[in-house]
Amino acid sequence: MKKSKFAAFIILVSAALVLFAGCADKSVFDEVISKKTIVWGTNAEFEPFESKDSSGEVIGVDAEIAAAIAKELGVALEVEDMEFDSLPAALKSSQIDFIAAGYTSNEERALSMDFSKPYFTAAQVVIVRADDESISTKDDLSGKSLGVQTGTTGDTAVASLVEGAQVSRYNSILLAAEDLALGKIDAVIADNLPAMIIVKRMDGLNIVESISYEEEKYAIAVKKGETELLDKINGVIDELLADGKIDGFVEKYFSMG
Repeated sequence: MKKSKFAAFIILVSAALVLFAGCADKSVFDEVISKKTIVWGTNAEFEPFESKDSSGEVIGVDAEIAAAIAKELGVALEVEDMEFDSLPAALKSSQIDFIAAGYTSNEERALSMDFSKPYFTAAQVVIVRADDESISTKDDLSGKSLGVQTGTTGDTAVASLVEGAQVSRYNSILLAAEDLALGKIDAVIADNLPAMIIVKRMDGLNIVESISYEEEKYAIAVKKGETELLDKINGVIDELLADGKIDGFVEKYFSMG
């Protein structure tokens, strides 16, 4: 009797381990198809790539790409709007399935996530007050107080880009620009299109045209090793680029800014 119970126990444990192993091996792609929903992680304070309209819906270039990805997979799209610097941890913990947030693909980030093909080329620019003529070259930024958005490439690169920089970090570029307008900081380093929208909306701010930095590429990020999902995303990006739709999205949402 005891042997019979022990044997039954072993069978149950073995079955549980097999079931657990099967669940553990399930890819993000399989999970997405199974639950019929894909979760997009973003920070909706980065026009024209993502922002919220009057109804609270997230719109923008990345929203269009995310919707196209969901359509290709035949699943619903769910949006998780969070602080920009929270996105990597959310991806790693499977809170979100992919990042689309004007997100630059670079070597440092590629250590912990995989990237799609690039879909947009951007560059860092410098925003200053229009009446401040003291900043016209990169060297002029040395020792100045600079505002950046936490976790962005502007944030991670500012120390190497500007000698002796005094860095103030913000949850959004808009908050940094507001402090710049108030004279609390000397300049803001930001991606070019969001910066152009900010200076278009806020009187008294300009982009320093004589200062330029290396180009960077926006891409979609997924968890390491999620090749099946990444292949699907790359297919969507290829199609959108070939049709000229991404250029159309950029033009549409930039003109709305």
